[in-house]
Amino acid sequence: MARLCSATALCIAAFIAMPDGALAGEPQISTSGSGTVLASPDRAQVDFSIISRAKRSEEASSANAATSGKVYRKLKEIGFARETVYTVHYGVNTEYGPGAAGKRPEITGFAAVHRMRVQTGDLKMAGTIIDAVMDAGASEIGGITFTSSKMDSLRQAALEIAVRNAIGDAGAMARAAGGSLGELIELATPEAQHYFPVESMAMKARSFDEATSIVAQEISVTATVAGRWRFVK
Repeated sequence: MARLCSATALCIAAFIAMPDGALAGEPQISTSGSGTVLASPDRAQVDFSIISRAKRSEEASSANAATSGKVYRKLKEIGFARETVYTVHYGVNTEYGPGAAGKRPEITGFAAVHRMRVQTGDLKMAGTIIDAVMDAGASEIGGITFTSSKMDSLRQAALEIAVRNAIGDAGAMARAAGGSLGELIELATPEAQHYFPVESMAMKARSFDEATSIVAQEISVTATVAGRWRFVK
């Protein structure tokens, strides 16, 4: 279940057009507000890399392909078809030694790097995925990202909170100034800011004596708005 909280922020973009009746120089109230929705994630994304080094580029590529095949087969064993395992990046990089003073560094070898990604709607599978790819020869886990399948509704809820906060502050300012809040002149919002807790890892390939356990944190979705109203004396 989502939890709601609020804060104050300032960010202006994507303006609603000013009504024809709004006159420059008339008394106005300008405020901004933000809203944040906290919710339990229901999706996990695991990023990992296969790094293979060799003296020749084709040897590095071949070794990487062999390890990638093992990873695909291991993931298939735990329920992930090959088409659900995504390649984020693939490249073969030239590696150089330190080189002597005044001389060009010498090529020491090549590194084939295959960065991959697996997504799941079962958060309990995150640890199982890590164990599977590491046991199959992956070099490192780049990180785990938690998110939600309900981002649109969470964003809209955050926007509603932000608007209420902006209106509340505008009304308080108008009353404190001895007047009241008039009609809305302008309301703006940027793209909602999504914040996901990411468990960054640099785990090297090893054998696991115990299953890896991953505990998901809450995710937050924050939206900000800015508005202007007429000040009625």
